[in-house]
Amino acid sequence: MEQGIPIPKMALMKPAQIYDFYSLLKRRFPQRIRLLQDFYFACFVPVGLVLLLFLAGLLFHLGMEDDARWALMAALGASISLVLWMRGYGRTKAYMIYHLSQLSLVIYSAAHGLGLLSPALPWLTMMAIQPYFILNRVWSHSLMAFGGVCVLVLCAVQSAGLLPPTATTDPGILLMATLTYLGIHVTQGFVAFVYDLYYIHQIRHIHMRNEELQQLTTELQKANSHKDRFLAMVSHDMRTPLNGVMGYLSLIHSQNSLDSETRQYVHQANTSAKHLLAVINDLLDLSQSRVGNLAIHPTVVNLPQTLQWVFETVMPQAREAGLDYTLHLNNELPVWVRMDGNRFAQILINLLGNAVKFTHKGHVRLFVKTAPIPDQPKMFLFQAEIDDTGIGIAPELLNAIFDPFVQIKVQEDDTNYLKPHTGSGLGLTISRNLAQAMDGDIVASSVIGQGSTFVVRLVLGHAQAPLQANDSLNFQMPSNNRAVKLLVVDDNPVNRKVLITTLKRSFANAQIDEADSGLSALERLTHHLYDAVIMDLVMPDLDGAEVVRRLRAQFPEPMRSVPVLGLTANLAADALTACKTAGMNEVMGKPFDRQQLLQILQKWLDDPESTQTSAQGQLPMSARESTS
Repeated sequence: MEQGIPIPKMALMKPAQIYDFYSLLKRRFPQRIRLLQDFYFACFVPVGLVLLLFLAGLLFHLGMEDDARWALMAALGASISLVLWMRGYGRTKAYMIYHLSQLSLVIYSAAHGLGLLSPALPWLTMMAIQPYFILNRVWSHSLMAFGGVCVLVLCAVQSAGLLPPTATTDPGILLMATLTYLGIHVTQGFVAFVYDLYYIHQIRHIHMRNEELQQLTTELQKANSHKDRFLAMVSHDMRTPLNGVMGYLSLIHSQNSLDSETRQYVHQANTSAKHLLAVINDLLDLSQSRVGNLAIHPTVVNLPQTLQWVFETVMPQAREAGLDYTLHLNNELPVWVRMDGNRFAQILINLLGNAVKFTHKGHVRLFVKTAPIPDQPKMFLFQAEIDDTGIGIAPELLNAIFDPFVQIKVQEDDTNYLKPHTGSGLGLTISRNLAQAMDGDIVASSVIGQGSTFVVRLVLGHAQAPLQANDSLNFQMPSNNRAVKLLVVDDNPVNRKVLITTLKRSFANAQIDEADSGLSALERLTHHLYDAVIMDLVMPDLDGAEVVRRLRAQFPEPMRSVPVLGLTANLAADALTACKTAGMNEVMGKPFDRQQLLQILQKWLDDPESTQTSAQGQLPMSARESTS
């Protein structure tokens, strides 16, 4: 049996394709004639010109030479109209030439033939609608009315018997033909009127929708602003008690009477507190990364020591899971590098923590190597590869896992993994954002049931060894017997107690006053000259920035120049900027780092003038800088 040849279907253009075609044509026009009316003009007139030339040739072929000449004259009018429009002549005037030439042809053909019954006259009704696409409504209605007048004049002339004998003079037939043409004209005008009403309605509807969207945008912007303020407030409220926890842990750890086991307990408690601080930081990091304000603060960091600390931070979880947990460092690894050590540690801890969480047997291994960068001797490429034998990730999820709040779900029938794998779903998102902010990236590969590999690549810089580098928790600053006078300002009594105890450990002969509010601080500063002030930022009456602003502007010398060290749990960018603008000499985050606090304070007490000069060009420090 013979198969029939399939008949191809005509491909109809979809609305989007039509618009693309229209846009393509419009881009071909000169810039001055790219309005929609110009597009219609460019469609109607050339098509009319082609039809008139075809009609003239057909009429010549049929022996109707007079009609053919009128068709050629109308084609000449169309050509003149098109040329004038292309040369910058007004679209309205150019189209009037075209329209009147066509109207003359139609009336001439009707007058030399059957009059109102002439087959040429229906073209009059087709011409009447074209001006509504090209001209304004006044000209469009005028041309349609003029066409109606032409019909009435033709009816009168034909009724008087002034047309050729072939044209009927029957009143009934002429009346019916006249009313038909006038009815078509009126109907076309009414259709244009209804279209205009619909168009106005659509414009108003779009305007109302735009107003609603604008109002919604404003509300979303307000909500986003409230979210940022909420995160700053929550951060402050959580950091304030955490500051006391970490401060007291640091003080306990500095006791010489502690046995090694207790010291290890304190160390692990401090590590857990830092993990809690990292969760708080994640919330702020996500908010800042969305607006492009993810801060990176490079400092000189001991790379092997930082890697070892990161590795040991996750070690308790790995041992509890019974994993083979190992670290492999390249022998050519540089010691001192310039990078944001806290952000660097944040990336690796997130990745190692995830690897341990999703691995229930086998190993988690961290391989670290470096490579030089051609033409950049001061920089090098750092690569850390975290390899595990965990549950693996489906191929379609490898990119999705870097989106916010995406979590790996364990199959319900998998009896090997009974513990739910929970978390905020922000770790990988923030880690990739941080890596990209440090001129690097994170890539992942995985096989379901066999494990995953995450590779971190960063561009880091070589650095010289700093003058002094101590471990924060084990730091023991030599006692200073100077009789210094210090003021501690904080509305939280626990924080004041931690600060005062920390200061007395290193400044045995110090006189330390305390104030629980901004107004109380101003009162003490009015009657006492202090060697340094340690100021909280958020307080119930006057915030720390306002206190410092009044101190610098209203107090006489030498009280107005007293060094002020800011301690704040509010690490929003605008808050830190306000501290610097107000005149704070240094800003540290809560929970504060005991080593850093004492070193900065010692620096200002030793040589406040030179330190002030160097500090003015530096931005305030973030919490992660203060907890490194």
